[in-house]
Amino acid sequence: MAHQAHNIPWHLLASNLRWEAPGPFDNFATNLYPRGKPHQANDLNRFVDAFVRNLDEHAVCERRKYPEKYDIPQPSDLILDEATVRKIAPTVRRWRGKWARGSECPSGVCNLRDGLEACECEPIPSEERFMSAFLRPLVDNECYQFYEENGDAFFNLEVVKTLLLYGEMDAILRVCAHPDICLRRWFSRAPCYDTGGDDLGWNLICYKMLSVYICLNVAWDESVLATFPHRRFFDMDSSRESLETNTGNGEHWLLNRELHRRRRYKFKGYPASGDLLSSSTDRYKEDHGLYGRVPIHEFLDLWLPGAGSHKPSADDTHAVRSLLCSKGLPMELALKVMRLADYEPPRSKHNVPHDPLHPSNREELGNYLKYCWQTLVRCYMMGKELGMNTTEHGYNSGESINWKVMVARTIIRLFRHQREGKAKFTSDGFVVAKSPRTWWEWGGSDWSRGRRIPFDVRTIGGKSLCAYRFTYPIKY
Repeated sequence: MAHQAHNIPWHLLASNLRWEAPGPFDNFATNLYPRGKPHQANDLNRFVDAFVRNLDEHAVCERRKYPEKYDIPQPSDLILDEATVRKIAPTVRRWRGKWARGSECPSGVCNLRDGLEACECEPIPSEERFMSAFLRPLVDNECYQFYEENGDAFFNLEVVKTLLLYGEMDAILRVCAHPDICLRRWFSRAPCYDTGGDDLGWNLICYKMLSVYICLNVAWDESVLATFPHRRFFDMDSSRESLETNTGNGEHWLLNRELHRRRRYKFKGYPASGDLLSSSTDRYKEDHGLYGRVPIHEFLDLWLPGAGSHKPSADDTHAVRSLLCSKGLPMELALKVMRLADYEPPRSKHNVPHDPLHPSNREELGNYLKYCWQTLVRCYMMGKELGMNTTEHGYNSGESINWKVMVARTIIRLFRHQREGKAKFTSDGFVVAKSPRTWWEWGGSDWSRGRRIPFDVRTIGGKSLCAYRFTYPIKY
């Protein structure tokens, strides 16, 4: 049974999706796609309304666990005590390690010594634990100057993200009580004003959790899953996203750009030369890799540089470790042998890797979905504490969060049909357009002109309507 099934009508979303497996010459992924049913718009609007209403109710209950009102903290007040720092330290070390250059220590305050595998410094220096560090302003930087002008403030934003993931809401609520905090402006942020995207703000946590939570709950239907030719791929290491690889028995045609182009042109009746399809094909592969484009057994058999051909389960690694120790090897040496053979336990707690929906993984899947939901509740509660949550029309820009739009946009990203939805830019903004059977959205700076809403399946050319229970007109 799906998580929160008693409060969220998952059947309204799942019943409007169908599993499609495009032909071998189709460049797009096998996935769940919209059916285009007559009542699809109403069903999905009801689903979004119920989802956000349930999120709001849980956030209200969660907020009651903390003081109703916090005093405005002084710059000298300690926000992160020693227990909190120890709790979040493993995650802080990981994201600080990604910033390290050369031999720089992940904590940023020392250099790694030869032979030292891990940093021994404090992941969060003492001066970063006080309120003064969280009051750093967000500067409108010039191009390529983000980390020079906002690097220190961004560090504290990453700390706030980590606190959200660990559920340390008392510290977050204390920070939010200060009127000069910049977390509202940090919700959606890019390194440069003209680069597009919003890959730095704390909205990423909201979208990532929404994507995983909705995708796994929709797929958690054993009666339907049994008929699927293969499932979407989960729990893959980053090296399997590479396209510069082969199967060990020769190049896979999906991985060979020229061969792929010839087959597509031959199938479509086009000449075998030219670059007509190359740009769109390469762009899709860059965005989506091989997900859903080859059978799962073939995908797992791909030979990849730096990646083992077999990922053992937790039971497999336990059996091999016991066997090595039974031969007289000490535990330390047995673990080293397994590490050299790339025979280590999976990163996740799944008993059966690559398949979170497997019956053996049911308990872990339930725990993970519960964690995703709790994180969403914390994000909602933080937005409400900052006065950002709104149901007014418009997208999540500036300093407001429309959760209904976020949920709707997440569904579009997960299940939009690539073949029927063509993206393009116009003077009015970004338009997703092509077939009236797809889910639409239309945005622009002039909201008084209207917005084409996700999930609409009507043809173009009707009257201006008021859909999705928003107060602004919808233009067709």
